[in-house]
Amino acid sequence: MKSDIKQAIMDTARQLFNEKGFHDTGMRDIAAALNISVGNLTYHYKKKEDLIEAILLQDHQKYQKPKPLYTFDDLNQLLLDITDQKDSRPYYYRHYVQLAQICPAVYEMQVSVLKNLRDALTESFHNFVNAGLLKEEFAQEYKNIAGVIMTLMVYGLPDFYQMEETNRLLLNCVWSILIPCFTEPGREQYNSLMLMEKSQRKDPVTPQPK
Repeated sequence: MKSDIKQAIMDTARQLFNEKGFHDTGMRDIAAALNISVGNLTYHYKKKEDLIEAILLQDHQKYQKPKPLYTFDDLNQLLLDITDQKDSRPYYYRHYVQLAQICPAVYEMQVSVLKNLRDALTESFHNFVNAGLLKEEFAQEYKNIAGVIMTLMVYGLPDFYQMEETNRLLLNCVWSILIPCFTEPGREQYNSLMLMEKSQRKDPVTPQPK
């Protein structure tokens, strides 16, 4: 029974954090939504920081370490998966830096996840070079490019981009970073990928390498 109430608390808090944001949701809000007393809530989680840490560490149990990629389709799917994660957990990405500051365990989790993503992207770019999709002359820069892509995917775009379809624009920005590095086969694979995506949606905005 105790585990049931703790799970109910986490599920309710997660929903409120998504709707109102972490800072604008209080323990009284969570208790009210559950129809329990604040004292009952704080018996299980003494403060909101303990609760958000428990939620994030539980969510992290579903985490799968990214694997090195071999095609642009694989890379595009990885980027789509990351945007899906951001859409499903806005409470986390909206306060990404602040949560790391108040929850040491969350900070350690973030460091590990980002390192895994950087290593996977860097190795993937080398795989793309070996496959003739990216230019070998930029080999020393791909680790830096991986860092730029990670920054975009974690922190997103400035607020004034919200008038656009943000996820699609975010992916276009990521691909635009790589376009100058394409070989001719890389351009062909990218263009095929974008044509396939266009056939599945009505969004005509896609950067085209020249």
